[in-house]
Amino acid sequence: MEVSCLPEELLEHILSYLSVVCELQTAAQVCQLWRKICISIFRHKHQSFFEQALRGNFVWRQCGTTGPARSHHFVPKHMKPRISAQRLTIPAPRSFHHTVFHGQSIYVYGGENNEATGSSYFNDMFRYDVLSQKWEKVSTSGTPPTPRSKVSVTRLKDTLIISGGCVSTRMRTSIRPAEIVHNDVHFYNIEKRLWYKGGTLLSSRFYHESICLENSDRTTLVLTGGLTSTIEMSDSVEVCDLKMDRDGFLSISESRKIPFPHPRMFHSQAKINERTVLVYGGMNQDPESLSDHLIRTDACLIKFNESFSNCEIIDIAVHGSEAYNGLYPAFVSDFARIKNSLIFFQRSGYIKQKLSSDGTPYPNFYQADTERKPTGDEIYRQDYYHTFILNFDHILESNSISWIPVRKNPPLLAPRYSVFHRTVLVGDCIYVFGGTVLDQRTKVPKSSNNLYKINALRSDFR
Repeated sequence: MEVSCLPEELLEHILSYLSVVCELQTAAQVCQLWRKICISIFRHKHQSFFEQALRGNFVWRQCGTTGPARSHHFVPKHMKPRISAQRLTIPAPRSFHHTVFHGQSIYVYGGENNEATGSSYFNDMFRYDVLSQKWEKVSTSGTPPTPRSKVSVTRLKDTLIISGGCVSTRMRTSIRPAEIVHNDVHFYNIEKRLWYKGGTLLSSRFYHESICLENSDRTTLVLTGGLTSTIEMSDSVEVCDLKMDRDGFLSISESRKIPFPHPRMFHSQAKINERTVLVYGGMNQDPESLSDHLIRTDACLIKFNESFSNCEIIDIAVHGSEAYNGLYPAFVSDFARIKNSLIFFQRSGYIKQKLSSDGTPYPNFYQADTERKPTGDEIYRQDYYHTFILNFDHILESNSISWIPVRKNPPLLAPRYSVFHRTVLVGDCIYVFGGTVLDQRTKVPKSSNNLYKINALRSDFR
């Protein structure tokens, strides 16, 4: 009996055992029927993962290896890697880097190894094969960007787009001044392993976010937020039209700035459709003390016109802030997107509304609530990764988004938290790499090169 003669339900059950990362994508190319079935399986696995996320039913496991600089925080035995150490190829500990998934690999670019006495910067590229569970330092050609951190990276098909970034040699502080801020844009072709420069931004910036919007007649790179070379919040959206030459190389053909009344950094940015972008949260300068920074809890939609020459900024409501009992993720710039939800794995902290000197509250501006002390289990739980979920299923109809409560927080066996790490969705699981952790022995923040894989407890198909 041929496979093509099997009932569709049976064929769906058989194909559900294939790996989401690679095998399911290959099977989808066999015929129209298999493509339809594989898409259905993929959606079901995502839905299953999301349902378990709402319950906090995750299993964390360290799946890479720890390099020459050992892990800076305790790793339980059940999370130890099952493969042999590859001390020569694992990325150095780093923060403020970027991770992107393509094919069957996670690519890690740049960042910095921040120490109390200064930082070392990277412009290397590493690849982690999720099937073989092996690291590789990618040998590239062309001219890569100079070493830097706090860049923004987005992917357009098989090309990575790296914009901005900064370098500083000063002593580390919470938000330290930058000495060199970049405005160049570089492209990296994953298949050819080739770097090339494709233009410059109208203004230098770092701590910003970028995203590509593809339409039938144009491809546009949109950048929001961040700090400028004068260490001020950027008050504009930069829109860059991209063009491709005969050899397949991208470059910026035209750029323009559009005023943005909601400057911020460490924010979330997500594509809603071909001309609409969601911007949420982040941090902003304290209006009374420019040396301090406040937490933003507001959101807006950026709706571009057909020519992308202008846009409409629409403030949207944020519901469900009480879902986490006063807790809030430390930095919302790093997330994994599943369907119309953003999932954050972050350290949590209590926040309270910012008051002016005369006691008037600032709308949507919050600061750390140092007066509220954790009690009981909260003392233990506050040092571990928490799960936060922000949903925007009905954003276009209701102009609102909402936080969804997670039943079990922190998730089962979650490790100690880091900040400035990177999260990436791979099939029906999530990977978290790097970040700054607190050394439990010396109590000094240091960069990490830990790689964790997060699986849902009951995410298997059927």
